[in-house]
Amino acid sequence: MSQILFIPGLLCTGEIFEEQIKAFEGVAECHIADTTSMDSIGGMAEREKSIDKELIIGSMETGIAKAAKSKFGSDNEIKVEIDRDNGDIGIFRKLLIVEKPENS
Repeated sequence: MSQILFIPGLLCTGEIFEEQIKAFEGVAECHIADTTSMDSIGGMAEREKSIDKELIIGSMETGIAKAAKSKFGSDNEIKVEIDRDNGDIGIFRKLLIVEKPENS
């Protein structure tokens, strides 16, 4: 069964997700992260429900890359890297530099 990790925002509790959890009943195993301690999202997922931290971070990288492609166009080659130590996010777009542009 799939797993879904809900992450409450600042000053929110897990109660905010009651309706979503009911909707996913029988479809996915739902968990609510404990955001009361200073921790990373990947660390919370790994600690709370034994979800592999690398799976969480990789999914975040994929999601950010998809968002960047929708913003800048799907024909762009976008790469996202999240630093596993400090959480810094790098978004890179591959560009081809030519001496004489074809459309000049």
